[in-house]
Amino acid sequence: MLLCLVLLGLLVPSIGYSAPSEVVENISRKIVFQRDNDLFIVGENGEGLTRLLPNMDIFDIKWGNEGTTFMFEGAGRQEIGFYDYVFEESGKLLSKLRKPASPSRSYTWPSPRGNFYVEVTEYSEPLWTIGLPDTFIHQVLVKRKNGELIGELSQRAYVGVTWSDREDKLVFFTMGPDCADRTKHCQQFVNVYSLETGSITQFEGLINYPLSFLKNGSKLFYFPINNIPGIADLETGQTTMLEGIEMYYPSEGIPEGMFKLAEAGTKVVFGTVSFNAPQYKLRDGVYVYDIETGRVTNLALDSISKFDLVGETVAYSGYRKPGLFVTSLNGGVTQKIVSGNVDGIISIQPRIPAHKYKNRRVLVLAQGIGTQILDGSTPEDILPELWPIIREAVNRGIYQDVIVYSYSSGQMEGGSWVPNKGDPDASFQSIQASVLTFVNMLSKYATVHRGVTYDFLGHSLGGKVMWESLKLYLNIKPANPPDLFSIGKVITLAAPINGRHRDTVLDLVVYSGKGGQLSSQASLELDFEALDGETQLITEMANRKALLEAESRGINIDNLGSSDDCVVPQLGFYPYNSAVVQGFGSIYLGLGRDKSVIEIQDCQLLEDSIFDIDDYLTAVALAQNLNKEELLLKATGHDRIYKSLAPWLDVLDILLFNEKPRRWDFN
Repeated sequence: MLLCLVLLGLLVPSIGYSAPSEVVENISRKIVFQRDNDLFIVGENGEGLTRLLPNMDIFDIKWGNEGTTFMFEGAGRQEIGFYDYVFEESGKLLSKLRKPASPSRSYTWPSPRGNFYVEVTEYSEPLWTIGLPDTFIHQVLVKRKNGELIGELSQRAYVGVTWSDREDKLVFFTMGPDCADRTKHCQQFVNVYSLETGSITQFEGLINYPLSFLKNGSKLFYFPINNIPGIADLETGQTTMLEGIEMYYPSEGIPEGMFKLAEAGTKVVFGTVSFNAPQYKLRDGVYVYDIETGRVTNLALDSISKFDLVGETVAYSGYRKPGLFVTSLNGGVTQKIVSGNVDGIISIQPRIPAHKYKNRRVLVLAQGIGTQILDGSTPEDILPELWPIIREAVNRGIYQDVIVYSYSSGQMEGGSWVPNKGDPDASFQSIQASVLTFVNMLSKYATVHRGVTYDFLGHSLGGKVMWESLKLYLNIKPANPPDLFSIGKVITLAAPINGRHRDTVLDLVVYSGKGGQLSSQASLELDFEALDGETQLITEMANRKALLEAESRGINIDNLGSSDDCVVPQLGFYPYNSAVVQGFGSIYLGLGRDKSVIEIQDCQLLEDSIFDIDDYLTAVALAQNLNKEELLLKATGHDRIYKSLAPWLDVLDILLFNEKPRRWDFN
């Protein structure tokens, strides 16, 4: 092994050690708000309070995608007509344009990543609708960011447009042709447009705005007119009402911005609302409702209707104790940053501009064996369950870029890393070959962005490749140039850093349709590191030495493993300690592997012939209406490490707050 490391060091002479750069300077998001009708801007740390405009009526504030500018429509108390204002995030006024007195106006609705936008044109033609106030007809056009028209969606839309995080869907409302006639029934429709297929899925219903996409965009969270929230499955068309929870709002209905989704669509944050539930009767506050558990948590009892949420940051206005307050979604310290009556709009800067940071920090992602980079893939398609955390880290300015490792390598194009599309078989190569590919990627990127600091986040074999690359980095003496790049964090998720004993369910996965993984060079090398208990102990001792060396150089190490994982097990005895250096990493129990699906004692193989196992799996899969692949994913629990709540929140703490994991069961 040492010889391999030395040879790789000769092959990659440009690797050099330098101390990790600081994550951020003392920079915080900006918050725009109204106090006694004056418009102000302030940092979320309470610094830089500045009055922008006096005595204003202001409508919805919209920030630019890069967080460098914001705009709003408003009117001064002594002015005639409305104006569009555009400000820099520093508070400097860039433009003030009077809106024409026209029966129509247009505005844009950008997608989350800025690749598309919807252009909406309002026509001042009031319509009467059942249970809704008079509104306007909207023309809805979808365009690419360069202005190219994709298509016209509707000429009878109303209210707003909601994008999915992945930019593959958007939802809007339309009304039937009879809505202008007060004597006829007014049909209202929810329309879901797919940018991939160009199709529109439509269903009828009296539904309040806004709606929000949940998780991967396959479901919608919404409020019907009866104020009982529901979830609509866009694939099956089924709707589920959240029984026992009813939201009461003022008589004008549920205004836009009164609820926001957080943490991959698993939580809803509400303001000025009562929960009619068996154990809750709450008013006047900001609350978090966990969709999966049904639990309601109070963030701020003393609050009026105005609040905003971006990532983990919640800003709200006090009621009995007036002021602007900032707190964390997960119960952090509440800080009063502004005194006085904050009685108007509150808007948090969605992203800290990258130019604020002197040092470039990049998050590197790597997947496991048998994966590939597909045509049209983006970084958001890698570990998608973790992307709400990653996006928040980018928006906070912690990372200036996110790059994806491909076992088939890649190249730099215009300052960006472009991974090669490749066959899954590329991951079957030797681990050392994958390490060389990985380190070459780091060197190529750093040649363009000299002095970059990398943080690694890898699952399964991807984490193993990152771990071995770290060991290579630690073993090479400072080279020329020594300041090419540095490593700040290494996070491995169910990665076989201590090898993987052959007698595990991985064999069962392989023999049940995974093809050449078992006979691959990568798998054989993992077997060799954990042939028996003594061999794996030696492997772990070498990893312990590397871990201590890394942390002595200021590199933060977080190895996360699961005792429920039947592919990369962490059971507390050798040779089944694959993912964690004992005494240092984080081990989680009960992440969701359904042991009743396949009865395998301690994650070991059944004592039958492999053909009997295959027949057994097929029979169980048929009985549960699953294909064999779905059954194996459910049974082995290998992906639960980044889907389950406790490790998910620990990854959030590591990336956003530079904290160590604290929700593990033991280490």
